[in-house]
Amino acid sequence: MKRRLPSVNQRGLTLIELMLAIFITAFLLVAMGVIYTQTAEAWREGKEKLDIQQEATFALEQIARDVRASRSVVVASPDDIRCYDSAGTETARYTLDTSGAVNYIHRDSNPLVSVQCTLLGFALSADEGTVDISLELQDAQGNKTLVSSKTTLRNRNLSKL
Repeated sequence: MKRRLPSVNQRGLTLIELMLAIFITAFLLVAMGVIYTQTAEAWREGKEKLDIQQEATFALEQIARDVRASRSVVVASPDDIRCYDSAGTETARYTLDTSGAVNYIHRDSNPLVSVQCTLLGFALSADEGTVDISLELQDAQGNKTLVSSKTTLRNRNLSKL
């Protein structure tokens, strides 16, 4: 039997060429899917870390602002600070509420941030007229951020209970 050679005018793909094209296309689609998934996960993790960092910065700035604006400050315990105006009226009180399953920073009786606080600390430095403020927040995914500030009182009336 004589084998017939394809004519120059015949067009088309062999089965092997078609399977190879499908395999390469599928490989490229899977690779792009993996890259997209990893990029989306990295974006989500970065956003979560940014959110908790912003919450911590907000809380620290709020506490520092109240401390600076106070006439006097009393550190009742390492996680309890009270700010007073010139008339002796309490203007703000920051505490670490440990009564529930999750600890929150409270300003007066209201939660200051919406995430768990694992550390809230105040320390007085009477000779320098400063208050060291430290706080660590943790979100539901376990991301933690620690921020601290040394805040100088304008009126330098510090006391410790």
